[in-house]
This record gives sequence, C-alpha cells and structure tokens, in this order.
Amino acid sequence: MVSQLKTVFCLLMVGALVNCGRAYAKDGTFFYLNSGVGLSPVRQYYGEGSMGSVRSVRLPSASLAMEGGLLRKLAPSISGILDLGYYRFGEGESMDGWADLIPTVEPSTVLTSMVGLKFEVNNLDGPDPFLTSSVGLGHVMVGDMNVDYLGGKPSARIPGARMTALAFAIGAGLRMGASTSGVRPSVGFRWVRVLTSDEVTNIVPIVIGLAF
Repeated sequence: MVSQLKTVFCLLMVGALVNCGRAYAKDGTFFYLNSGVGLSPVRQYYGEGSMGSVRSVRLPSASLAMEGGLLRKLAPSISGILDLGYYRFGEGESMDGWADLIPTVEPSTVLTSMVGLKFEVNNLDGPDPFLTSSVGLGHVMVGDMNVDYLGGKPSARIPGARMTALAFAIGAGLRMGASTSGVRPSVGFRWVRVLTSDEVTNIVPIVIGLAF
C-alpha cells in the first residue's frame, strides 16, 4: 500500500510539473524532465539497531534516476533553475555479519530539491553545451531492515535511517536544437552530493531528457 501511494505521489508531481511548464513557456520559463541511471560510489549508512547496537547498510551501486524542474531565462546564456531529484535504490545489504540472523534491507530513496543556475552556449551549427550548478536540501531514506531469526524466533523490523542535509550538484551536457514542436532532447550527467552526518551521499546521474 505504501509503495502504491509513493507511485501515485510521483505521478502527481510529474503531472504538476508538466502543467507548470506548459503554463509558463510563453514568458521564458520552460519545463524539463530527465531520467536515467544514477551511479553511487559511496553508499554505506549507519543507524540504530536492536538493543541500541549500531547497524550498517550498504546500498546497490546504481539507482533509478528521475529529475525534473523549471528553467527561466535570465540572460541570453544564463537561466535560473528549480530542480527536483528522485533516486531509487534497490534492496540493500546488511554489513553487520550476524551469524544467527537473516537480514534483508528494503529499497532506499534519496530526494533532492535545489535552486541554481544554468550556463548554455548557443551553437547555431549543432547541439548547445551547458553547465549547471545548484544548491538546496537532500533527504535520504534508507530502507527498513527485516530480520528473520534462525530457530523459529519471531522476525523483527528495524527502521531505516532518515536524514535531511545540505545538498549541492554540478553538471554538464548537450541540448539539441529546437524542433518544430518546441521539444528539445538533451543528454547529460551530474554529481549530486548530500552532506548527511553519518555518511556523505554521492550520486552521479547519467540521464537523457526533454525540455519544452
């Protein structure tokens, strides 16, 4: 039920962004939506386990990456951006090494909300290269750990860590020239960093997208 509600929420957010993009496109504000794969070289988190013990969880090295937001022209080559990011990791792995337990870690999520600037070179002969820089907040939700005890003992559920911290991102890419429909495909990558207290979160999304 919770996963279904999350899916509905994400669809509503995408719909709202699309409507905003269409409403403001005429006054120099554009909507964009990207999707791809996020690579995460640092992905270990620590949290409270049962009886006050410390547990550690390692996440997969890749995630589903979805990014979207609004872009408004400030100058011919400079735009302000409002950027939202959603990064979904698969099941994690417990690093505690308990001999009499069988732990499984549910999927984890990282959310970001940032504002920043986009610098774009208008190239009449081909794609337009661009650079982005943004800062804001990130929220890390490590999946809950389900522990099955050997010997018939009841299973236990340990809540995953929840952390909100300062986040920033830098990126680069190419945006194709304008088409008759006004839709401009793009390809790019970013380095997203969330400065959580227990473990810094690094994600490098490699995405393709559309802007209109």
